[in-house]
Amino acid sequence: LHWRHDGAHIDITWASAPTTPPKLHLEWRVENPLSGLYFGGAADGSSDTIRWMATDHETERARHWLPCVDYPNVRTSVTTTLVAAPNLTAIGPGRLTSTRTDDEGRTETTWTLEQPCPSYLLCLLVGELVCAEEPACDEVAIAYYAPAPYTAEQLRRSFGPTGEMMAWMTARLGVAFPFPKYYQFAAPGIGGAMENISLTSWDDAFVCDETYHGERGWLVDLINLHEMAHSYFGDIVVCRDYAHAWLKEGWATYMESVWLGDTEGDDALHYQMYDERRAYLEEADNSYIRPIVTRRFNSSWQMYDRHLYPGAAWRVHMLRRILGETAFWAGVQQYLKDYSGQVVETDDFRHALEAVSGRSLAKFFDQWVYGQGYPKLEVKMAFDSARERLSFKFEQSNPGAKDDTDAEPFEMEIEVAIQSDEGIWQTYCVQMDARHAGLSLPLAKTPQQVVIDPEGKVLHKLVFDPGQDVLLRMARECPHLLGRIHAVETLLDGGKPDAVAGVSAAYAEESHWGVRIATARALGKVGSDAAIEALVAALKQESDPRVQQHLTMACGHYRDARVAEALRAWLDTPNRPYVAQLHALAALGNQRGDADLARLAAAAEAPGWWGWVRRGGLAGLGKTRCRAAFDLLLQHVEQGTDLPQVRVSGMMALADCAQWMEQPLRDRALEALEHCSRDPDEKIKMAAGRAVAALGEGRGVGVIERLSGSLAAQWGVSMRQSQKGLRARLSAKDTGRQAKTIESLEETVRGLEARLVAIEAAQKNSGKDDGTTP
Repeated sequence: LHWRHDGAHIDITWASAPTTPPKLHLEWRVENPLSGLYFGGAADGSSDTIRWMATDHETERARHWLPCVDYPNVRTSVTTTLVAAPNLTAIGPGRLTSTRTDDEGRTETTWTLEQPCPSYLLCLLVGELVCAEEPACDEVAIAYYAPAPYTAEQLRRSFGPTGEMMAWMTARLGVAFPFPKYYQFAAPGIGGAMENISLTSWDDAFVCDETYHGERGWLVDLINLHEMAHSYFGDIVVCRDYAHAWLKEGWATYMESVWLGDTEGDDALHYQMYDERRAYLEEADNSYIRPIVTRRFNSSWQMYDRHLYPGAAWRVHMLRRILGETAFWAGVQQYLKDYSGQVVETDDFRHALEAVSGRSLAKFFDQWVYGQGYPKLEVKMAFDSARERLSFKFEQSNPGAKDDTDAEPFEMEIEVAIQSDEGIWQTYCVQMDARHAGLSLPLAKTPQQVVIDPEGKVLHKLVFDPGQDVLLRMARECPHLLGRIHAVETLLDGGKPDAVAGVSAAYAEESHWGVRIATARALGKVGSDAAIEALVAALKQESDPRVQQHLTMACGHYRDARVAEALRAWLDTPNRPYVAQLHALAALGNQRGDADLARLAAAAEAPGWWGWVRRGGLAGLGKTRCRAAFDLLLQHVEQGTDLPQVRVSGMMALADCAQWMEQPLRDRALEALEHCSRDPDEKIKMAAGRAVAALGEGRGVGVIERLSGSLAAQWGVSMRQSQKGLRARLSAKDTGRQAKTIESLEETVRGLEARLVAIEAAQKNSGKDDGTTP
């Protein structure tokens, strides 16, 4: 045969057509692969000596070191032999089938994976590794690995619930775990977490000490559950192509919520689904709307967005609510059994659910999966005291539709829970299959509370204001978690001082940390003097580390002496959680000027877990917009010797600060970032590209163009998007001046509002309120 390798493809030609299926034996050598194969040293940066090697492929990066057809529908069994020094741990996919010592004293370990494996799910790990072994779950081996200086204790603290999760998942799905082992490892720079078959990888950002576990251990647990769920949805049942990637990512995301519902109760499920909806709508409303299944993308990596994760999880959740527990889970079990070891498309999942439930789901999939958008519901309530009737008018629209004529109404059932009297609740159902629907009920007096979709069964965006008195009661007393969140967000959206004060009082009594997070986020958007007072009060009283980071983040939306004082006092208290400190330092820097320069500079150099606090110090320096901070940041970026995650923060902070400097200083910042874009670490290169785009200098267009050509194709697409954004920004005039003007106006409005509230209060107290505006 004849063959040719052009750097991207291997073309093989036989002299004559083979009479039997051909087998190929390839030998190859790789030096400095563009992506997919990574080497690293000590996790804390204490040594540059190479200590470990690992692969990371999603979506199409195996091709940069492994001869393969790099698509998910091409799957093969795999036997891997790893040759390494005897002091190194070497792990491949599947089961360990042999170990021997070669003539040079090296260890050869052979791993066999009998189940078919797509290239993007193949993972190898070799290195000087700490190991924490756990008891097997139904003969599935469980262990965790990481390079020094991480310890077995820290690995167990981070990933300890794995065995419990596996026992729950196999019982919930009714299908045995499909692989012989479930190993997990954490390493610097891996980025996120990845469901490689039998060897899940994590960025070491998720390894927890005691403080970080208190703040984000809940998140690590959810990601742990997510990646394990992929063993079923994505690993043993593989999507045919990335257009159908929701079958794995939507499912793995939804299993997080199922786990919470089963182990912590309905409120945990409802809050998680609320948060998934919030994330999805944020992308759909502010960036773009697309169908869940689509082939319109420049790179498969573009599919990995909030439509694919929380947006798709909501579609699975609605199917569960429509079909009911018995039919839904029976259909899921049948789907996993029928397609184990095979590739699937969206209609395969639909057919499995239809076969078990006996219901046609064609229209649901047409609207919610293949269609674009979601329903925006506007609900109006009126009470007729003379007729003793309560009526509702429902109107739906689709923000994803091109126009009204293009918008086919979603079919859905919306529940309405009403408290007519103390302790008396009734639930009614509104069937919507048109743009408008109504509900009329006999009722002797105005309802005390009203909750639309109290159990969170339908994905929608709700506009509903039953009145401030009802909302304030709901914020304090509503037994439905989603009702309390809706009340808080609606009250704060109006921004009236008395409504903000009511929300602040409800916050002090709120028992669920998720509702307090929703309140913190909403307070950050109000922009009023009353909201500042409420936010400062909440920051002083909040003790839950899961909530504190959202409060300090919300503080970053305000520049006010009270906010600055509260942040300084909060930071002066020892043992604050790390991510909350990061946001507090950034918010303090956002007060502008050099008043807190010494504090921020010290934080940027302070030792600590994973560099969280140092990253906050750097971010804060970037937001001060002062020359002294610029000099510190430029020096940090030019040194280029810090932990990668801290270097990334330093580059973004330099770009943030340099935008407000004179031209010669902006030129120096661009030169420093351009140098970083030549770093061998692809994560540093990509961060440099993002920082160049944020800096907004015309010469940066060329820097990003060169950079995009030096990265793996899927990263190059995102760099070209940054380049496009930079061009658009350059075409806009006076951007910086406009931003300063807006900030100044916001501060003026808050000051006037505070004076107005004070005058009105004084008039009422003196009995001279004549209804006029001073």
